[in-house]
Amino acid sequence: MEHQPSLTIDATRHALDILLNARVKILELLQQTPYTNLQVSVENNINQLINFFRHTTGTSFDTTEVNSTAFFEPLNSFMGEPVHAPTAIDITLLTPSIEDTELLKQKILQLEASIETLDNDVIINSYALPEDELILRGLAKKLAVTDYESRSIDYDFINAIRLSVTEHKSIEQNVEAISEAVENNSDPIKTNNSKAKKKLNK
Repeated sequence: MEHQPSLTIDATRHALDILLNARVKILELLQQTPYTNLQVSVENNINQLINFFRHTTGTSFDTTEVNSTAFFEPLNSFMGEPVHAPTAIDITLLTPSIEDTELLKQKILQLEASIETLDNDVIINSYALPEDELILRGLAKKLAVTDYESRSIDYDFINAIRLSVTEHKSIEQNVEAISEAVENNSDPIKTNNSKAKKKLNK
C-alpha cells in the first residue's frame, strides 16, 4: 500500500496520455473529411474534456517524480577539469516542419470561419492548452490585433479578434464589389447593394 499515491499518479498520467493521443488521431481522420464544422466542434469538445480532466486531477503535461527524495549537487568539475553546463537551445532556431506549419494554418482558417458563432467561454476552454493557444494568437496576428503575442486570453481579446474578423470580411466584400464594378463599368455601391438584395431574396 506504500506505493498507492505513485500508482494513482501513474494511472492518471497514463489516462491523460490516452486522451491526448486520441485527440490527435481523431482530428487526423476528420481532416480527411469535408466536414469542417464537425472538426471544429469535435476538437472543442475534446479540449474541454482534457481541460476538465486536468483541472479535476491536477495532472499537467510536465509531471515530475513526486516520490523522489534524492538530491544531487551540480557537478562543477571532473578529474580536475571544469564541467561546463549545457547551453540552452534558442527556441527561435527550432523550425517547425512544413506539415506542422500547414496544419496550423488550416486550424487558424477554421477558427476564423467559425469564431463569429462560437461562445467566448467555449473559445477560452478550447484554446487553453499551449499548442491550441497558438492557433488563437495566430489568428489575432493574421488580423493585426494589437498586442496579440502578450494579451491575456479573455473576453476582451476574443471580442477584439471577432470584431477584426467581421471588419476583414466587410473589407473583402467591398474590394470584391469594386472589382466587379470596374469590370462591369458600374457603381460599386450599387453592385454591393444588389448582391445584398440577392442574398435577402434567397
